[in-house]
Amino acid sequence: MRRLITPTLKRLGPGRIDAKQIRRELADPRSLCALLGFEVKAKPQQGGGLLILCPAHEEKTPSCSVTVGPDGTVRACCFSCGFTGDALHLVALARKLNIRTDFRSVLFEAAALARTRTPVERPFTQSTRKPPQAPLPADKIHAVLQTLVSACPVAHDGQAKAYLMSRPSGRMLLDEAERAGWGVFPKDGAGVRLAVQILSKFGLEVLTLADLRMSKTGPVPQHPAYRLLIPFRTPEGMLHTLQRRRLDGRAPKYLFPAGYRALWPYGSEAIGAIGPQTSIVYVEGAIDTLERVGKYRGLGEDRLVLGIPGIATWRGEWAAVCAGREARIALDTDRAGEAAVPRLVADLWQAGATAVHRTRPTDGRKDWNTATRNDLSTASRP
Repeated sequence: MRRLITPTLKRLGPGRIDAKQIRRELADPRSLCALLGFEVKAKPQQGGGLLILCPAHEEKTPSCSVTVGPDGTVRACCFSCGFTGDALHLVALARKLNIRTDFRSVLFEAAALARTRTPVERPFTQSTRKPPQAPLPADKIHAVLQTLVSACPVAHDGQAKAYLMSRPSGRMLLDEAERAGWGVFPKDGAGVRLAVQILSKFGLEVLTLADLRMSKTGPVPQHPAYRLLIPFRTPEGMLHTLQRRRLDGRAPKYLFPAGYRALWPYGSEAIGAIGPQTSIVYVEGAIDTLERVGKYRGLGEDRLVLGIPGIATWRGEWAAVCAGREARIALDTDRAGEAAVPRLVADLWQAGATAVHRTRPTDGRKDWNTATRNDLSTASRP
């Protein structure tokens, strides 16, 4: 019988992620399975547990039991393949990560689900103890992030430009990214100089926000491979976080600064400018948002596109903008996207939407950002 053992938590740069706390935060089997998209064909068990399709192997009949263990945290056991694990193992399988080699990324993904402020703030040296920092003021967050995205516009970096131009929408996507103020963290010496500029202007307290760490030679990027900077703004237009994307093709593709997850969907800054007849379209992520925005602009259609930064991050309050309006759900047609649709439909109707439609690419593709034809709409009813 194969058994997966949680690896020892190693030091992660200038901070540690509290894995035990994350497990405690993700201690409800049914909520965790819902967040991870494991509800398909799931069967309830006594004590609040679920019997789900095992994420560790292909099967048609649920055989993996997800329950609360003696220590009060989630445990999973498959009676078919022998897989056993905890909440972190389930997150790793859902995100297609290796629990051993990608443990850091698993922790960040799990922390995002738990909505905890991680990594837990620790001192830069072993001899000094500092209490966790208070959240930064909104205007300071905006100023720091604006400095970052303004340093190198997306069209001025060859690697970022090549990535955007390689998408199906090509030039249109690059134009939309420029219009939306996307940026790139500079490479090598230019990146170090920008890091020094940020800290000299705003102080060490913005290290986590700016995704920097202190080295013996000064501040350097914490995750240098995540160079593409995607600005998330509030409905008032204030920058409140930056999503970063890798440009080397490796996974995980995206990350947010620890403790600064998206409070609003991507594109929320346009909420205040919509008209009384504007319909709302929900998609997955910023790339899909830009491509749909470009398409609707070309067609002259009055729609506001909002990008959910990961299905597991959906919040019911994000449906409020649909009160008195038509809403469309254009999530990917993969397992996680389909599993999330009923929750979004319920929230949209409850928020007062006049109509709710599930839209899919007519060419049968999974991702909207690879679709080449118009969408197919199917009405959903409460």
